[in-house]
Amino acid sequence: MGSFSFMYADGGKENQANMVPGDRVRLLVPEVFGGGSLDGVYVDYGEIALADETTVDVYELLALWNSAELRDALIGGAGFCEEEVNVKGVDGVWTPFARNVGIRVGCYDEDMLRLDWPLRIVPAEKGDATYENVEGVSVGDPNQGFYARAWDEYAIYDLGESLGAYLSELREKNEREGRVPWGDVALTEAERERLVELPRMS
Repeated sequence: MGSFSFMYADGGKENQANMVPGDRVRLLVPEVFGGGSLDGVYVDYGEIALADETTVDVYELLALWNSAELRDALIGGAGFCEEEVNVKGVDGVWTPFARNVGIRVGCYDEDMLRLDWPLRIVPAEKGDATYENVEGVSVGDPNQGFYARAWDEYAIYDLGESLGAYLSELREKNEREGRVPWGDVALTEAERERLVELPRMS
């Protein structure tokens, strides 16, 4: 997978609708998972570097927030604490596993909108933003984060006049094509088989 990035869920900042590596960002956390935000610098490839020198993988969190089955396996079976799972994710071989689940259910914009808890990332200076008061969703950046772009520069991608208009169009498309909300994301049989092979915490 090459470089990739996301659109800011609140429309972004002046003349910049997308995240680029090096941007200071806030990954908003749903209240049900502790609320607040994970503040850091967007590295690339869906990773945010935090001040404590750890990184968070956004697709891993997407999977953990949207799959009770995965959360239960990590908290009950693997021995991770609930706060790690809900807010910062896990580490080692578990991160790639959870990340792959997140990519499966949220890689495409129309799928991201089917999730109960989609990504919401805002610029760092939006300190008053919470998961619950930002209505937009951080869908994929067709520009892959190669350079900052204002929304109107995305006209070549036919995304509509604003993030809100694009999200409305995607919701209508999902409805027309019978794509229902994911609800609680179940693991596939292959993922369940892989799950039992992964090491447990001691």
